[in-house]
Order: sequence, then C-alpha cells, then structure tokens
Amino acid sequence: RDIVQAEVDAIAGVSEDSEPCKQLVSEGYEPFLARRALAFSENNVDNARAILIADQEDQEAEEAEAAAAQAEIEAQQKEEGYRTSRGGCDSWRFRRLRALQAARQ
Repeated sequence: RDIVQAEVDAIAGVSEDSEPCKQLVSEGYEPFLARRALAFSENNVDNARAILIADQEDQEAEEAEAAAAQAEIEAQQKEEGYRTSRGGCDSWRFRRLRALQAARQ
C-alpha cells in the first residue's frame, strides 16, 4: 500500500501543464501516462518517452499473446466439437487453454 501511495504522490507532483507533460501529450500520449512516466523518470522527457514506448510494446505483446491464445482456443473448440460429434473425449490441451484464458481475465 505504501508503494502505491508513493506512486500516486509522485504522479500528483507532475502537472499536466508542465512543459515536459505537454510535449509528451502533443506526441500522442495520454496525460496520465505521461505524468506517470515523468514521475518515474524525474521529469526527464527522453527517459519518460522510453518508459511510454516500453509500456506500449508490452501492451501490444500481451494483446498479441491473448489473440493467439484465443485463436488457438477457437481452433481447439472446433476440433473438440468434431471429436465430440464423432464420439471423442475431452482434450487436456483444450482444458489447459481454457484455464489460461480464465487466468488472463
């Protein structure tokens, strides 16, 4: 809880009206995220930009991973439907993918 409060306090210390924040917002970053990155980088715009880029890359990677997992689940469901209609049984892989999907939500 103390860590979260320290982060909130650090972000509150960066004004949306500050020049570094305005610069990052003009580059397309959300004001809150720009303030957060500036707080972590001690108002260094280049470092804040690097934080924002890394955060975007992480988010894109997570979304791609989730989309791939979802596609695999859908393919498995189609296969599972085929197996069930042909008298097959549940697949361990299907159950594993379902558990992965539930954990990500």
